Amino acid sequence: MSKNNQFKKANELRNNGKTRKAIKIYKKIAESADKNQDYRLAIEALQQIGVCYKIDDNFKKAIENLEKAYNYAKNKKELWLAGGIARDIGITYEYRDKLVEAERYLWQSKKELEKIPQDAQLGITLAKIGLVKIRQKKFKEAKRYLNQALKIYKKDPWWFYEATTLLHLTDLYIETKKYKEALKILDQTEKIFDREKQQKTHLRRYAQIWGFKAFALAKLGEKEKAKILLDKTKKVLSGLGKNAAKIVLKDIRAQETESILS
Repeated sequence: MSKNNQFKKANELRNNGKTRKAIKIYKKIAESADKNQDYRLAIEALQQIGVCYKIDDNFKKAIENLEKAYNYAKNKKELWLAGGIARDIGITYEYRDKLVEAERYLWQSKKELEKIPQDAQLGITLAKIGLVKIRQKKFKEAKRYLNQALKIYKKDPWWFYEATTLLHLTDLYIETKKYKEALKILDQTEKIFDREKQQKTHLRRYAQIWGFKAFALAKLGEKEKAKILLDKTKKVLSGLGKNAAKIVLKDIRAQETESILS
């Protein structure tokens, strides 16, 4: 199997919560690429190892591998990769509600990416800054950053980044109790994943979409629809790793949804 196909296989495993299997493949790729002086591939593999540990809620190993990848990228002057890795470090801190550290790395990502013409990469960093602003309850600032990101994707389309940004916009609407607006954005997001034929590739994202829909519908009093979607979400998550599922359930406010439905 070629390195590209190995990477694609590992990405698919990662996206569906099979993080341990994905890590084994990424480690082999990183070791082989480093020996062959394919530094960019080695850096990307190390980065994805860190992302897998983040998904699996292993904070220490996530930061350890991401910082290793970041330093490697800086040493090889791979600014595009360094900017993306700094963003992943920031996101990892955000997962643990360490918002000061998260913001510091996201600003570093913004600084790196502003040096090169990679608009979509800069867009998703702005979206993650927006997410941190949501966590800080700075909702006007959050919306400004999210809208800036969505505007960038119109110039430099990147469907996955657009869908991720829309999920963060959903989070903003839910936090501000605008549940009908949240449902509209979720429908838009699901259509993007459907259009890109991601039904088998991004199960974790579908679980997030359906889980958010269940929460919003429950808040609007549509309990039957909410229960159907929550059950659908749990069925998908049961096939993922335990820690990956736990993070998604927290993110979609599953416990609060169940409380409303009981």
